[in-house]
Amino acid sequence: MTAKNELVIGPAFWTDQGDSPTGPIPDLGPALLVRMGASGDFDAHKRFTEVADRDFVLEIGAAGATGAASISLRASVGGVTTEQESFLVLIPTNHAFDQMSKGVDYTLRPLNQSAAHRWAMQEAVRIRRE
Repeated sequence: MTAKNELVIGPAFWTDQGDSPTGPIPDLGPALLVRMGASGDFDAHKRFTEVADRDFVLEIGAAGATGAASISLRASVGGVTTEQESFLVLIPTNHAFDQMSKGVDYTLRPLNQSAAHRWAMQEAVRIRRE
């Protein structure tokens, strides 16, 4: 965390793809994991998720694709941890996952509708479905 009211996140991983730090999460279906920081800071990360706007969107990246729609996601409170890192769990809303175009680059953008607590990214968080 860089400041009490800002949390820097990234990179991102799909839970059901080979590079996932956690692998599939039981009873959840495909979700996006976004790194929040060290697992030792999880309590602070959880408190942040309790007060920050938890709505995000995946927007078509520079490569784009005709007909590919933006995807709405909602973060859970807290997240998940591995031995070394903690991750925000973003769940596609309203079956939006089914609307994703495979092989298309999407860029994650927080809506940041809370002026008091904001998500930040050191660099753009890009993700694709294969």
